[in-house]
Amino acid sequence: MPPEAFSRTPNPQAGDMRKVLIAYDTVSNATQEAASIVYNELKAVEGVQVDLTLFRDVGGLSAYDVVIIGSPMRFKNVNANIRKFIAQNMETLGTKEVVYFLTCLYLIRNSEGEGFDFPVFLDPSFDAAPKPISRMNMMDKTHSDTLYIDTLLKNSLDPVSVGFFKGRLDMKSLGFFSRLFMRVVLLLTKKEQIGDFLNPTAVSEWARSLKEIVSLGRRSA
Repeated sequence: MPPEAFSRTPNPQAGDMRKVLIAYDTVSNATQEAASIVYNELKAVEGVQVDLTLFRDVGGLSAYDVVIIGSPMRFKNVNANIRKFIAQNMETLGTKEVVYFLTCLYLIRNSEGEGFDFPVFLDPSFDAAPKPISRMNMMDKTHSDTLYIDTLLKNSLDPVSVGFFKGRLDMKSLGFFSRLFMRVVLLLTKKEQIGDFLNPTAVSEWARSLKEIVSLGRRSA
């Protein structure tokens, strides 16, 4: 069962506080655990109030300065629940600083990529050697960092930071058709496997890089 929403009570002596929301969806609970790690890193930042909740329990976004959105990747994109959440709140999110953290099983870096206009953190557990797109097979092309980012930007907003992390594949947590699809994938490739691959150290490292964004509102170059 997902945890209840957490909130750090602001110190009334601290004056105006920056407010940060961490909203996430989860399938095999890896994204939930990553969200808790991010929350624990950021809640200690002075002058910042941090709330953590499942996306469906978000009461509103207007009070927040920063919105951090977590999702498993499904078919080259954030999952359907998070896509709907973003679409329903697009106007309000456009006035916020938006950060994403995304979990998946396989990711490969495009060595010919020109980079992005915002920081992108790749979990070092993604150990596939970078390749140019022209030398990637179909599996690699559909799991490249450039394709993931391009797809994210097509149906979302320009983020101030994105983190990609290895997640977890627990077949029991999947619906019938998703489970059937993944069984086919597992027969065709060894690049995705059943198991728990979440790297808490990597999540913590990335979360610490957000402290300036949440406290000062700076968009890192």
